[in-house]
Amino acid sequence: MREMVSGFANQRRLAVLATVVVILTMLGPFGTYEAMPPGRRSLFWSLIVLGISVPMHIAMCQCLVADMFRDWPRPRCIALGSAIAAVPGAFIVFLVCALLWPRHMTLEAYALTYVQVAVMGSAIGLVQYMQGSFDTVTPRPDSRRTPAEHHPSEPVAFHRRLTPDTGTDILSLTMQDHYVQVSTTRGVQMVLIRLSDAIAELEGVDGMQVHRSHWIALPHAVRMERKDGKDRVILSDGRDLPVSRTYAKALRKRLEARG
Repeated sequence: MREMVSGFANQRRLAVLATVVVILTMLGPFGTYEAMPPGRRSLFWSLIVLGISVPMHIAMCQCLVADMFRDWPRPRCIALGSAIAAVPGAFIVFLVCALLWPRHMTLEAYALTYVQVAVMGSAIGLVQYMQGSFDTVTPRPDSRRTPAEHHPSEPVAFHRRLTPDTGTDILSLTMQDHYVQVSTTRGVQMVLIRLSDAIAELEGVDGMQVHRSHWIALPHAVRMERKDGKDRVILSDGRDLPVSRTYAKALRKRLEARG
């Protein structure tokens, strides 16, 4: 749960939410412009936006990575997550509105609020959490060395998650909150998946986990070094990743055996 919340609080997402709050504060829809001064109106819409966005983010991400929904299409997972999150989301909206318009707060009003929150959440989720939102390719920075490509002899399940622009010559996987950063010889792509599931789908690829947050492809592992008293592995693109004590001995043996 903590990782889901930290994933929610990235700069881009918070900037979008802040923009939404500013717009709603300025426009004052649903009678809030006449009913509240600017400061109170801003607080009201901040509570509403956060009250809906946080449970939506957590529920949708959980549904998208859950094993039981692995074979579901993304829109169905998003709709399910929205339906689940609309329960607490609508309750938060209901409570906030009850402070302003207590006479209008009934069970029928809550049911209507639930439907509105679920529909709005699904619409926003389809934009934010469809494949393109997480699986975006970033070209590899020019400051990095361009690594030589190593093509695996047989495709594996994880390769189906990668776009053609990304390619399948993976250098490393790095866990970032609820998704995995996939670094290849062509760029970087974000994939919404648990690191353990990604590693399982890479069975057959010559690689190993070197840290609780990192997996590397051994053909792209150049050497190990000690930096500030800690083990690091240098990759063919010039990056270095941490190696935990749990995996250091095994990695060193693999590199020595390679010669």
